[in-house]
Amino acid sequence: MALTRLGLNQSINLSSNTTGTLGVANGGTGLTSGTTDQFLKFTGTTTVASAAVSTTAPSETNFLARGGANYEPSLADNTTTLIVLPNEDYDTHNGYNTSTGKYTIASGQAGQYFFFAKMTMTNGTDRADADISIYKNNSFIGNGKTYISSPDNYPAAVPSFTAAQTCAVGDEITIKYYQDLGGSYPETANYSVYFGGFKIS
Repeated sequence: MALTRLGLNQSINLSSNTTGTLGVANGGTGLTSGTTDQFLKFTGTTTVASAAVSTTAPSETNFLARGGANYEPSLADNTTTLIVLPNEDYDTHNGYNTSTGKYTIASGQAGQYFFFAKMTMTNGTDRADADISIYKNNSFIGNGKTYISSPDNYPAAVPSFTAAQTCAVGDEITIKYYQDLGGSYPETANYSVYFGGFKIS
């Protein structure tokens, strides 16, 4: 069979003017009408099949615990104290315990997490340190610090932190607070104290 060179605007009807099986790169395994919510996939050969597309959003893992209008924890001077928050805005896997202050990684939820926390206290001395720290299984991970060197009219000490952590099922995450403000002066607005986190991957 003689071959004819085609011009730039000419074409061959592959459905009627060819025989045999064409390679994929040459237009083989022509596509047919599909099914709603499905996509076509290749198996590594010229076979084309379809598979369902998931239309369900992945479940999220997150929580936010906080103090509240009546939250007044006892925070001894020059002491590191476990923070237990009595209220939650959300907690998708019921991981935070408002009685113990522990956030426990739920079954099937191991992975990378991002945690954050903040504590607000008014100052009762001329100079003060205020630190909020994160612990995993009671081992120190990191903290955020506030140092007031020249307070005026009882300014607020507002340490905060963010931290990314790899967590296994059953790991317990807590926050602790240290202050040498000369006494316990927590600010009691709803979001003056909070602890939260979410799963990254």
